Amino acid sequence: MKGFEPLEMLRVLHAHNVEFVVIGGFAAWMQGSPALTSDVDIIFSITDENVDRLTAALRELDAVYRDPMGRRIMPDAARFASPLGGGHHLLTTAAGDLDVLQRSGDWDYDKLVQHCVALDIGDLRVRFATLEAVLDMKMQAGRPKDAAGIPFIEAAIEARDRDD
Repeated sequence: MKGFEPLEMLRVLHAHNVEFVVIGGFAAWMQGSPALTSDVDIIFSITDENVDRLTAALRELDAVYRDPMGRRIMPDAARFASPLGGGHHLLTTAAGDLDVLQRSGDWDYDKLVQHCVALDIGDLRVRFATLEAVLDMKMQAGRPKDAAGIPFIEAAIEARDRDD
């Protein structure tokens, strides 16, 4: 396993034409939030074709589920199509940790593509959830780790609005 290489993850997803939007701390960081993150979170389109492309991309990234028992469980199309576990897939890859979600709170792919911004990262153009969407997802999650990031996202929104 290499270190955290988000550009490599995004490059492979892009090369496989996976339909996704980056959410979470990495999306906020890309838009000016100072909070650091050690993983990439995405919400993906659950069409059969996209699930197949996602599965192929994750195979290239040597993705496995993060399993507390140390088992090597490979992701597959059937797991991604299933809503079990809320559609959350916590993976580790050759490029770092990647959380692959069907939804976050009431945000699914179809809703999220209407609330995203396309940003350049390296030589890629990638869709990221807006700061407002990331904030809403973190507030809906209600977990202490999400609550800790809220002030950083709010500050990034204020700074962006001040600069506009």
